[in-house]
Amino acid sequence: MSDAPNSDLRRRLIIAVLVGSAVVGGYIAALYWFFTHIWPQLPPWAMFLAFLLLAILVIGSPIAALRAVHHL
Repeated sequence: MSDAPNSDLRRRLIIAVLVGSAVVGGYIAALYWFFTHIWPQLPPWAMFLAFLLLAILVIGSPIAALRAVHHL
């Protein structure tokens, strides 16, 4: 009986790792698609705005994550 909670925890951990890996893979695929298909077609002003938005998201997401963890 002592193995049942351990196996349930292991199963939930494997599911979490698989879902997390799928999300990261989706982000990488979306970024690759964006930079290979959309980016070359953008005018210079749109490239600048997209670059600025991506920079804000890259810098802001860890800060937002730290704020969320701090409030827990």
